[in-house]
Amino acid sequence: MRNNLFLGTILHILTISLSLKFTDKSEQCSHYYNDFWIIYENHFFLVNKFTIHVVQNEKNQAEVNQYTNIFLKRINSHFDAFKIEESFLGDLKNHKRRFCKNCIIPGTTLDPIDQQELARIKLLSSDSSNGYYIVSWDVETLHDFLDHNSSTIILEERATYALQFVFHSSEYCSTIEYQIGAILQRFWVDYNVVNVIAHTPCSCHSSRIYIYRPFVKINESWGITQYYSFDEITSNFRTITNILDNFNQFPLNITIIPNLLGAVINLPNLLKHNPIYQNLSSSKGFGGVDGLILATLADRFNFDVNLVNTTTDKYFSDFLPQGTPSSGGLNDALEPKVAYSANSKFLLRYDLNVDFVVVHAVDHLCVVVPKAQKIPKWTGLFRCFTQNAWFLIASTCIVCTVVWYLIAPTTSLSDCFWTMFSYLFGSPVKVVPRNNQLFVLASCLYFNIVVLGIIQGYLFRTITTTEFGLDMDTLDDVDKSGLTIETSLWLPVDGNSSTIANLRKKLKWTGFHVYDSVATHRNIAATNLQFYADFLIRSKYIDEEGLPLLHIVDECLITSFVGHFMPKGSALFTIFNNAIMKMVESGLAHKWLRDISDSKITENIIKLNKNKEVIRAFSLYDLQIAFYLVVFGCIISVFIFLSEVLWHKKYTLRIKTQ
Repeated sequence: MRNNLFLGTILHILTISLSLKFTDKSEQCSHYYNDFWIIYENHFFLVNKFTIHVVQNEKNQAEVNQYTNIFLKRINSHFDAFKIEESFLGDLKNHKRRFCKNCIIPGTTLDPIDQQELARIKLLSSDSSNGYYIVSWDVETLHDFLDHNSSTIILEERATYALQFVFHSSEYCSTIEYQIGAILQRFWVDYNVVNVIAHTPCSCHSSRIYIYRPFVKINESWGITQYYSFDEITSNFRTITNILDNFNQFPLNITIIPNLLGAVINLPNLLKHNPIYQNLSSSKGFGGVDGLILATLADRFNFDVNLVNTTTDKYFSDFLPQGTPSSGGLNDALEPKVAYSANSKFLLRYDLNVDFVVVHAVDHLCVVVPKAQKIPKWTGLFRCFTQNAWFLIASTCIVCTVVWYLIAPTTSLSDCFWTMFSYLFGSPVKVVPRNNQLFVLASCLYFNIVVLGIIQGYLFRTITTTEFGLDMDTLDDVDKSGLTIETSLWLPVDGNSSTIANLRKKLKWTGFHVYDSVATHRNIAATNLQFYADFLIRSKYIDEEGLPLLHIVDECLITSFVGHFMPKGSALFTIFNNAIMKMVESGLAHKWLRDISDSKITENIIKLNKNKEVIRAFSLYDLQIAFYLVVFGCIISVFIFLSEVLWHKKYTLRIKTQ
């Protein structure tokens, strides 16, 4: 027991001596100077949630705790609220130092900016309100924590970080700058953290702040650590802020898969001489809305597009049964192989580990069905009024005939019928009406003008236009039609209605180009994005008269936003998002989308009408209704003539018999 008491006393004395030794050294720490707090207040001035995270191991636990206690006594007068966290890691045997000897230089002179501009720059590189002040004994300890479990250190990639290495031994002074360069470089390369500074407040240039510039080009490589003194920083706080506005032709990994409208390599002929499309080198030759958004980003931020071969040529990603994408640009962003996926995607899966930038379009997943059959032109006469209207017109004619028979100067029924028929249908007839007959004939004449005017106008429209039967405009109509839905695209459709359930049963997975069968055989349906389907119908699936062969059902299956995406936590997300938002708000994204589709549609119309006469004479098909009327009139005349002959023979026979 005496041995244990003696050992405890010795340990207590050693702890006190170490504390006193560190206390003497801590008086030289830079947190005793006002410039220290001014710098860190400006570094964290957009932060609402401030966290002090102490990381330590067994070896230097007492020294780190002593520094933390002294630091906490002074922080209360500078930060209103903060949270303290502590992480502990046992002493590792394979402890090694990491250096970056060629990646640190003195800081360059930058133009000073005001506080408002500083806030704008910080907001462009970070969308997080959290700040983390990480305290570690030395750089190797922090490396050990990152190796063991980096998620305890880096909670948010776009948060604001400050690294404090509180050792006070001078043995590190010859190499500490290279070690800091290595840890800052690791924060960027491995964890995509750009808002981070490092400091050794108690030893080795305690008045220097280190920051990593990922896009500064030195010789043939990018990335350098720069350091600034307290005086340089307090005179210009821009020095410890990364301004992500010039990547100096940094090769940024991008995935973009060619498709018909969004990312076009072979431009339509109508756009080849357009100044906007003259030079597409920034997007590696891609036009369309996806290509031009990429080109604008590359020009704005001065980076070189390094196209990464995707795992597939498919525009849409395949998903494994557990919901993980196995192919396409989405999978490349998840791994991540790329910094930005430039293909437009539906925002349907919010549980994926990607960040979607601001949406630039809204699209719908719709059902594409055969267009309704053309209505024969000869039926135009019978379709100009409804059945009720026809019945009322016929009843009016009968009533007018009866009234005229009662007030007419003649008692012959045939004469009364012919007179009224002439007035009602515009045939010339000589009648000198009395005053009581004038109003009846005038009303019949006006009735004739209105009814025949409508009939003539409708017949003219029937001759000059093509009319179709009733199209399927609801999902219920599609369900009742019994058509099988052959498709390669069926996005997650919400709803448990019987109609949706029936449509799911009719799904048949097939190739992407099934529209030829829909237009030709007319016994199946398909699904596609509304804008893409409309483009196909207007550019390809039209007949020789330019009329559509397919129809998009008005009631669509699903509506979703469309946008690009980046790996989760990307440091470039905020600046890309801000730039794309300006393209969307200015209407450029919509214009670029319409440029390709309208040009291809126009080219197809020109090709379709190339061999057609501009002014075309009316064909027999166009005038068929006129001939039908003549034939119809002749048939009635023959019928009346035969009736008169039969009546005359019957009348003559009756006289002879009498």
